Amino acid sequence: MADILSQDDIDSLLSSLGDDGDDDVGIGSSSAPMSDGGSSSGAPQPDNDLKKSVSLYDFRRPDRVSKDQLRMLQNIHENYIRAFSTTLTSMLRSLVEMELLSVDQLTYQEFIMSIPNPSVLHTFTLEPLDGLAILEMNLELVYIIIEKLFGGPGKNSIVSRELSIIESGMLKTLVEKALDSYSTIWEHLVSFDPAVVAYESNPQFVQIIPPSEIVILVTFEVRLQNETSGMMSICLPYMVLEPIIADLSAQSWISKKDETIDLTDKLLQSIGDRTLELDVELGRQNITIKDFLQLKNGDIITLDHMKSELSNITIGDRDKYLGKLGVSGNNRAVEIVKVLKEE
Repeated sequence: MADILSQDDIDSLLSSLGDDGDDDVGIGSSSAPMSDGGSSSGAPQPDNDLKKSVSLYDFRRPDRVSKDQLRMLQNIHENYIRAFSTTLTSMLRSLVEMELLSVDQLTYQEFIMSIPNPSVLHTFTLEPLDGLAILEMNLELVYIIIEKLFGGPGKNSIVSRELSIIESGMLKTLVEKALDSYSTIWEHLVSFDPAVVAYESNPQFVQIIPPSEIVILVTFEVRLQNETSGMMSICLPYMVLEPIIADLSAQSWISKKDETIDLTDKLLQSIGDRTLELDVELGRQNITIKDFLQLKNGDIITLDHMKSELSNITIGDRDKYLGKLGVSGNNRAVEIVKVLKEE
């Protein structure tokens, strides 16, 4: 009579199976022999190299912009920080430095969820491109700028309130200058005329595109001379950039710049034969009306200009050069000795 397994024997057998899963053991069955490198089931085993080469892809968040195009966007906005930091320095009368922190693509919902409430958001157009974009500044940076515009030191202050009408009006002027600088750095690729459409403090009320749409988020850090700083970002929806996205390549960018250089040469050639009127100031003197009415041929007026002094040479109403008076052959002449640079 065959031995009958007790419950303890069954539990012990199941326990051994759990500890060693590589053994093909079953109750009431015998394991089949395996050939070298094969398996008992005969099913093909996945290749480890193939598994390593597979990468995950999220269909809910597709990558619309390639890495090469992102690098070109990064180069464009590195040029922007140089232009806009100069504008800010002039407006605030304090040294301003900007740093490009990141250029990312994400969904619009992720962008909105990352913005604190309240914040400062200006929606603007990029005509002739369709759609809206967003220029966002956090409150910390905004109140530093406003304090500097009003003549204060521009120190960090903990403020969590919406802007007043006067503050928002002053900030709109600065935003318009920021957008002027922004259009300048794009002019080699596309010419657009940005215009502020609206101001909003609650990001949940700014719904320019569906939440799942892809946007390009460009983030900056703005630092002032007194070591205060704040964050600023530009949100560009993909659907706005879509008409020019194919041109965001190094080759296209260089060709566009070459076209601009050629156009500049043609403009210089077309105006090269135009004539300009130069005026040379010999000197000045104040006389009375009585003396002026009595002037006649042969009278001499003593000027306040010494012969050794340089004279102003003007074009229109602008002083362009300094020159030395003299003669050339039988002609009266002026020798240019210095070029005046405008501020």
